[in-house]
Amino acid sequence: MKNMNMSAENASEIQQAVMAAQPRVLTQEQREKYFRDGYVGVPQLVRQDWLDRLNQVTAEFVDLSRTADSGDKRFDLEADHCAERPRL
Repeated sequence: MKNMNMSAENASEIQQAVMAAQPRVLTQEQREKYFRDGYVGVPQLVRQDWLDRLNQVTAEFVDLSRTADSGDKRFDLEADHCAERPRL
């Protein structure tokens, strides 16, 4: 099995190669932000109808969790989870 740890030197070489290439999907500013901050937001990457569906499903799971206790394997509940203030 290959060693998956990347040295700082290798990471720097990869970053330089990526930054030297012509941007195709992300803007140059987005690529710089990614390497600086470790993340980048991409507006409208996911269509609004999908976001609406994901929000609906999430809300349904939060509602289901209101009656869950620590023995319920469907959820990873925080110690202070309760029906009034669900903590997942």
